[in-house]
Amino acid sequence: MANTLLTPSIIAADTLLRLENRLALCKNAHREFKKEFDKVGDTITIRKPVKYVAKKGETLVKQDTNEKSVTLTVSERAHIGVEFSLRELTLEIEQFGPRYLDGISRALANQIEKDGMNQFTSINNVVGTPGNTPSTFKSVTDVMELMDLGAVPEDRCLLVEPTAYWGLIRSDLKDYYDAERAKQLNQKGFLAEVGGCKIFQSQMVQSHTSGTHAGLGANTKVKTQPADGATSIVLKGFTADAVGILKKGDVLNFAAVNAINPEHFGTTGKLQNFVVTDDTALDADSNGEVTVGIFPAIRLPYTGSGAIGKEAPYSTVDALPAVDALVTSKTYGANPSPQNLAFHKQGIAFVPIELEKPLGAAHAVQMSGDFISILLTCDYDITNSKNIWRFDVEYGWKVIYEELCTRLVG
Repeated sequence: MANTLLTPSIIAADTLLRLENRLALCKNAHREFKKEFDKVGDTITIRKPVKYVAKKGETLVKQDTNEKSVTLTVSERAHIGVEFSLRELTLEIEQFGPRYLDGISRALANQIEKDGMNQFTSINNVVGTPGNTPSTFKSVTDVMELMDLGAVPEDRCLLVEPTAYWGLIRSDLKDYYDAERAKQLNQKGFLAEVGGCKIFQSQMVQSHTSGTHAGLGANTKVKTQPADGATSIVLKGFTADAVGILKKGDVLNFAAVNAINPEHFGTTGKLQNFVVTDDTALDADSNGEVTVGIFPAIRLPYTGSGAIGKEAPYSTVDALPAVDALVTSKTYGANPSPQNLAFHKQGIAFVPIELEKPLGAAHAVQMSGDFISILLTCDYDITNSKNIWRFDVEYGWKVIYEELCTRLVG
């Protein structure tokens, strides 16, 4: 009796199952935008909810509707190409899967999650100290406190690297472990749920290597006061002509510039975090000065009198950075520093794409699961008498609400 060959459909289905079981960030990210995309390179504009400021009193005061938006582009494609012999394809799927498909699904999942975790460079909120592994219950509560001050809804998720994960297990956090909850979530690496935040281990937490910060110290200050609404600031006091002093993902504070609570527009009493947005590393000039692009924009709240500006609902600070205000860094220290990531589901978008079957291939199977789609294409190399198999995934990532995310540095 002839041996039965494994079909592309069987292999694709088994690979997809193994792939989805390895995803962590994808499962907890926002995925509702996938219906808006057809192929790699597609871009959509995501409209954010409009905010307003309530005005007290009987006299009508009109205010403009200021609709914010971000763009999301599906720009990532990952694949694995392999050769399987006819003999290998006669194996049962129970043998073939662990031998070959485990490795394929692991590599694809790791690349997808890595691309997602690398989105941390656009997130300004930071807790912790570079070089100090977050291994206490306070590490988690500090994150939750900052998110509460920013009015982030519950249903949050915190992904931590293995050293932090095991440190937290040895802390009081172990008392929050819920075996039944772990079964319900059906996700590997679950640790606990605290304050509406599910905590998981992730091997794909990425590290940040900060700029050199050459000369950072008591003389590093704001040179000129930025205007209300500014997205850049001029700093002084760095080492003259120093190269690469700041880079994208570095986070700075300015003395006496506190964050605003987005619900009541009052100060939180905690310094606002500003992330460097420049795509290329920044150098100091011959005077030790540098112009830095930052997020969020520096916006003062509405004072309660006069016209309501269109940016009033989007205020971020209780005061403008003053001339000679001291500049400090939240991300300078031990390099590289793991960037554990806490976020609300609405904060990060993941968009998987259903790939089209290629023309001319002998066999092609496209399958979609709950979190990702996979395309398996197989063909025959008649010159070298080999079966060639290709596993493809396409997707895009975007932090759409930075204010709903926080980095826990280690």
